[in-house]
Amino acid sequence: ETALQQVVEQLAGVDGQLEVDTADETAVTQALLQARGRAEEAGRLRIERPLHEKRITALRAESVDLAKNEGDARALLDAAETIESDFATYKTLKSEEAELATKSQQRWQLSQTQAQVEGNIRDVRHRHERERERFRTEKTALSRQLTESELLISEESRIGAA
Repeated sequence: ETALQQVVEQLAGVDGQLEVDTADETAVTQALLQARGRAEEAGRLRIERPLHEKRITALRAESVDLAKNEGDARALLDAAETIESDFATYKTLKSEEAELATKSQQRWQLSQTQAQVEGNIRDVRHRHERERERFRTEKTALSRQLTESELLISEESRIGAA
């Protein structure tokens, strides 16, 4: 019996060892599967790395381009603001120019009207002077006629009294 017991104990030990070995084998298999998965992932990442590096390089270049474009856009915005300001100034000056042109036209028209009025005044004065001279001449002539008529009447009265 002792030998049988020893064999049973040895078998129990072997069974226990077999269970431990099976558990170890399962753990090793799982670790191996995990290691293969990581190896496959590492292989895939090695293959994708140049693609990612190219993408990073492209993104850096795009970032530089975007920064340049942003600078260009700022410059364009500044130029647009300057143009808007200059256009507002232009419109103001154009409006002032139109007002000045209107005032100049009005001044010219007033000048023309003044020249016409002054011409009319000269004509009226000239006519008045001619009429005055004519009336003086007529007055002088009438004065002479009056004096002559008075002389004739006084002579006629004297003749008639004589």
